[in-house]
Amino acid sequence: MIVLSKIKKLIDIFNAEGMTGVTNKIKSKAEYYRLEKIIDRCGTKLRIAYTKVCYGKRISYGKGFISRAGFAIRFNNLGTDRRYIKIGSGVFFNRCCSITCYDSIEIGNNTIFGENVRIFDHNHRFNLADVPVSGQGYTYSPIKIGNNCWIGSNVVILKGVTIGDNCVIGAGVVLNRSIESGSLVTTESGIKITKIRHKSASELLTKY
Repeated sequence: MIVLSKIKKLIDIFNAEGMTGVTNKIKSKAEYYRLEKIIDRCGTKLRIAYTKVCYGKRISYGKGFISRAGFAIRFNNLGTDRRYIKIGSGVFFNRCCSITCYDSIEIGNNTIFGENVRIFDHNHRFNLADVPVSGQGYTYSPIKIGNNCWIGSNVVILKGVTIGDNCVIGAGVVLNRSIESGSLVTTESGIKITKIRHKSASELLTKY
């Protein structure tokens, strides 16, 4: 059973020998995954404590909440007086996700997020031709994400969006409209694949 003292030893090894030294000390995949879970739990507790100190009652977390490295929450003082974030039980955020709140953001139970998900309940105003965008202020509207949803990596969720229960949002989607429960959302732009026409050195010399 890996305990916190072993984590400290591994950190010391990492500082001295790099990741290779750490890898040599972990004897099995099972041990690695146990270590990863402990680090996730410790990191989550620190992030919860930090946001509670900074934002107090404006933010609440359900039981079993887990967030990995790079998870960030930010409230902006330019938003509404009622601004808050409510995160349900069993919610998981993978690495480098962020939530920025000007109004309100609610996340249901057992919803999971892939890496690099961004949630914004606001947008810049940009309609005044003679005023820089940075000086025009913001519009904002609540976001609600239902229970048991899977939000894929690199998804961006914009202001005013409501996502029903049991939805899947595919990787890379920019979501600017509400969707009903039980929906699957993906991008349909596709990718273009063409063959590379390689040239010989003699062809290139002839050209020049």
